[in-house]
Amino acid sequence: TSRPIDAPDKKVYVPLNKENFTVTELESGKDASVLVNGNPLENWKSELSSATYLIDMKEEKEFSAFGHYSPYVIRKECKEMGVDMCEFVALFVSKYEIATSSDGVHFTTCAEGQLRCFSGEEIIRFAPQKARYIRFRAINTTGAEWRKAYADRPLWLAELSVFA
Repeated sequence: TSRPIDAPDKKVYVPLNKENFTVTELESGKDASVLVNGNPLENWKSELSSATYLIDMKEEKEFSAFGHYSPYVIRKECKEMGVDMCEFVALFVSKYEIATSSDGVHFTTCAEGQLRCFSGEEIIRFAPQKARYIRFRAINTTGAEWRKAYADRPLWLAELSVFA
């Protein structure tokens, strides 16, 4: 992705319990809580090429990192969809913004950049925050970044996590 390599981080990040979290895709109003169900092998398939996800943690919590899993790639599923692996990877989130809020109305951006992870969890670190809501904005897809033919393809996500 041409993004610089992250500096080593010795801090231990502890995942928050997501049992009561809900997620809504704001543009469509759809419940996207599958993104916090603890199963990174279950993909959320949006109908949009960019979207904003509101995570409601139900109470204020302190946290300092956000985790993102790219969708799990299944060659068989790609064949069934009639797409090659490049077309599938084109559906992954590329540029993002993370913002936090205590009231769900006024948000402060705490991280933005470009994801690089295509397997496993990428952890995005930032200054400690205390908030109830996290807004994860998927600004565009990998496909929109590198090939015009894939620019309007809907994005796919897998698991999202929050770390203390």
